[in-house]
Amino acid sequence: MVRQCAWCLYLLGADGVRIAVLPLPPLYEATHGMCSVCGKLWMDQAQHSGTGGAAKQEALASQQITEMVFQLQKEQHKVAPLMPKNRGTIRIF
Repeated sequence: MVRQCAWCLYLLGADGVRIAVLPLPPLYEATHGMCSVCGKLWMDQAQHSGTGGAAKQEALASQQITEMVFQLQKEQHKVAPLMPKNRGTIRIF
């Protein structure tokens, strides 16, 4: 299978290292990932984006939403169930 970096369009080896001399046009039959060079650049940019960076704000918002969902799930277990546990037949008089 052919591997190609989705960012720089270089062909990649199995270890994620660039094996082409020049980038190629997008290959639709290739699997796309990220080469080691683009990966390092992306990590450096993400780590040094500052406290107001969009990536850090998105991560914080995602963490807050996850915590709220967990809190709601805990509270939901405290509420009495809508249906009784023994679901026998109901008689209407």
